[in-house]
Amino acid sequence: MVRSQSVSIHFAVLFSANLSTDMPQKKKRKPDMRRIGTSQTYTFPQLAKAVHRRIETVRRWHRQGMPSLDDEKPLIFDGAEVKAWLRRKWDSKKQPCAENEAYCVKCHARRLFQQGTVSRCAQSQKTAMLTGKCNECGTTMNKFQSAIRSARTEPLPARSRDGYAA
Repeated sequence: MVRSQSVSIHFAVLFSANLSTDMPQKKKRKPDMRRIGTSQTYTFPQLAKAVHRRIETVRRWHRQGMPSLDDEKPLIFDGAEVKAWLRRKWDSKKQPCAENEAYCVKCHARRLFQQGTVSRCAQSQKTAMLTGKCNECGTTMNKFQSAIRSARTEPLPARSRDGYAA
């Protein structure tokens, strides 16, 4: 009886140690740019540690065009330039949609809503969600926008690519 109690205590200690806060968290897609000091300079390892990325990722960013102060080794990066470059990199991937468009996850592009499939649902006093079908593939698309903008406009009819009503 004493042996089973000691085994269960050891198991509980081991199990609780695995639930500590040291467990790896889910990695964010975008690096936290607030951790980059604009008045500091960084080497590859320092920048990787600051944004919680691997050194290989920072080297790939440099090959993609992230500016360094000079081409002498070790390469040194200015924090302000790194921040600006990362913002430009992430902003270039954004695809703003018109009022009758949403981003289709299946098509990987901005698409028009199918005619008659758009519905509006108020999320809060400030936001509303438009839901409808993709004009190309029929996948359900969602778009969040301000409730004021959503209330001003009725669900718009689908339009063809050249801008005329379908």
